[in-house]
Amino acid sequence: MPNGSKVYLANRKLGEIFRSGKPSIAEAIRDGVACWAYDEEIVLNMRAAGVSYMGVIVKETGDRFLTPIANLFDPEKMKIKHFDRGSLQRHLPLQYFSRRPGKLPRRKR
Repeated sequence: MPNGSKVYLANRKLGEIFRSGKPSIAEAIRDGVACWAYDEEIVLNMRAAGVSYMGVIVKETGDRFLTPIANLFDPEKMKIKHFDRGSLQRHLPLQYFSRRPGKLPRRKR
């Protein structure tokens, strides 16, 4: 960032938003349970590397979501989930991210 803060941005597809058991992303967003998830190891490595912010770039839209890394360590905001495949993930609801819309492609006439 211009102020020297380090940022980690992950490339994600819209379909990778964690829905917390809701049938659609729209319903998960409406209910405040839609989350971006990061592997525990990545979050810990980024903190050790001095990263201040973590975020996501959405492949389909170019939207960018950004949050202070501290939110991923705040038990009031995030949840740790353990999946059968052996990975631990930190899940942070979308409301804790600032969103910057991507540039929409021009329509062909």
